[in-house]
Amino acid sequence: MHMALARTSIIISLACNCLSAQVGPRAHSDPQLYVLRDSTDQWCVYNSSDTWNSAIASRRAPEGGTLTYSNENIKEVNLKYVDDTGDWSVSDTYQLSDKNQLSALVRVISLRDGDKKEFWLIKNGKATRQPPAGSVPTLDFIPDLPVVTDLKAFPFWPLLRDSQREIRSKGMACTAKGPTPSAINLNLYIFHDRGGGWCAFKGRTEWNSEVESRKPLEEGTLGFVDARLVTIDLTRTEG
Repeated sequence: MHMALARTSIIISLACNCLSAQVGPRAHSDPQLYVLRDSTDQWCVYNSSDTWNSAIASRRAPEGGTLTYSNENIKEVNLKYVDDTGDWSVSDTYQLSDKNQLSALVRVISLRDGDKKEFWLIKNGKATRQPPAGSVPTLDFIPDLPVVTDLKAFPFWPLLRDSQREIRSKGMACTAKGPTPSAINLNLYIFHDRGGGWCAFKGRTEWNSEVESRKPLEEGTLGFVDARLVTIDLTRTEG
């Protein structure tokens, strides 16, 4: 089942507003904060690397990272996700502009048979993968992970927005246990075909089949949280 992308484009224009809210007063003077997602899907923010490192081990956290600040604003977000099998991991480094806008991503996908590096530019709520530099290794498996295009779409954002006092006084703050509200709960798979039309699919299998047969100009995914668009991953194909 597919549909024209006109309705989705309206959603994009409404959803991809520029980030105007500031993170608020810093919880401490250190240029970094530390985040993790534990085995219960609970996110926590720490202001001490020692406490964070201990929590990574004790909470069996599959995902963690650092937020680097400059002049009270986040300048870089580093996140690493390790699959529970230990067979692969993904390291993401997001860069931010002076206006707290995500501007670029360097993603390193590490598998047993090699590493793959991806470069993405992020602008106006849209992520565009850049052509690779040099030869690209052929990997048997590539994890399907979204590219975050809005700082507010990170699941730890509510802690930065609302829990600065708790981070300052207790050294940490956590979300409620269980799945976080910011988890993407709907993906639409899209492509821009060579006839100039856009198509969207709910199912990845049908989308893959159409991409193979139509050889589109662009392809990608839209990630939604409770009907709100939070990620746009779009790749221009070669040829």
